[in-house]
Amino acid sequence: MLDFSNKYILITGASSGLGRALSIILDSYGANLVLTGRNELELQNTLAVLKGKNNSIFSHDLNEISQLPSLLEKLFSNKILYDGFVHCAGVHTFLPLNLLTIDDISTAFHVNVYAPFLIIKELSRKKNFNSNASIVLISSVMASLGSSSLSVYSSSKAAQLGLVKSLAVELANKKIRVNSISASLLASKILDKVKTKTSTNSFHEIENKHLLGLGSYDDIIPSIVHLLSDQSLWITGSNMIVDGGYSSW
Repeated sequence: MLDFSNKYILITGASSGLGRALSIILDSYGANLVLTGRNELELQNTLAVLKGKNNSIFSHDLNEISQLPSLLEKLFSNKILYDGFVHCAGVHTFLPLNLLTIDDISTAFHVNVYAPFLIIKELSRKKNFNSNASIVLISSVMASLGSSSLSVYSSSKAAQLGLVKSLAVELANKKIRVNSISASLLASKILDKVKTKTSTNSFHEIENKHLLGLGSYDDIIPSIVHLLSDQSLWITGSNMIVDGGYSSW
């Protein structure tokens, strides 16, 4: 069994979905968790199911990018040396080009790109991390695949992959690993939204392209945990595809 005792892991998007599920698993491995999310009540609900005594929560809407410095001050003024950071927070924009607004584009890039960029900038200061720290961005196979109505989502996720490649080089001398995981559709609110916005035939086509079936949080969490653990000390600048075979088409 993996042991994360005495390790501090920062997770965004921990008020629900993948972030919450990952928090529960890492808690069972003994990690100390610092959790952020938009919804204070749901963050409290996440905290309530964790067994660890050194976990903490900070509610913040990452779209409020001008207010991000206040969150960074809370996250990095507590003398914690972080061993890992997982960016689970994300915005899934599903709109055709002619309906997109500047706000739609800004929100996607604020949450998917700007926020992790600035969090990593602060985390990588010498006083804020332990040697062999690991950063994992949750990206998407749509970063490299095309699909109607996903131009904003795909481009923001592609930006994450570029961020991973460059920061892996820049932070290697600090012994910080930077990787991403490109997932496809998981059982989640995003899946529910795709169902409502596509025809039955179109959804079945998407579903059938997942050679191993649609995924769940349990299908992606082991890969995240692996990249956070000391078992991946020689992995950086990589994008791990965990998509049930979707991108094989």
